[in-house]
Amino acid sequence: MLNLPSPVHCRPRFHRDGYVLVRNALEAGMAGSLARTAERVTREAGVSIDRRTAGAGLAYSVVTGDRIQSEARDLFDLYTSPALLQWVRAVTKSATVARSPHLRSAVNINCLTAPGEEYPLHRDAVPYTALLFLSNVAAD
Repeated sequence: MLNLPSPVHCRPRFHRDGYVLVRNALEAGMAGSLARTAERVTREAGVSIDRRTAGAGLAYSVVTGDRIQSEARDLFDLYTSPALLQWVRAVTKSATVARSPHLRSAVNINCLTAPGEEYPLHRDAVPYTALLFLSNVAAD
């Protein structure tokens, strides 16, 4: 399902920059299907979060891992795939990397819908995070 580059080629950038950007990790048809799934489950199970104050902040919808597991199995399977975990282990050269045991927060959909909104830079509680952007915004 995933089209991931060789971990050996990704390691230098990861160790230099702290991240690896993988463009076109999914074929277009699969990306479109997953985007439709994400939109559907966000409509049906998303919880609105509003952290705007005095014109700053962010409003978005979040779908937790338990809902993704039961209602968006294709997305859940992608994020929990053994192939993705093995790839992260290989890129990071850390054989002990494991998925978070906290299902509700381990896999999430964060859906922003207003033009110009950006999710703020932050650090998660776990050492590595995989992000999948399913957007109609053109890549730079």
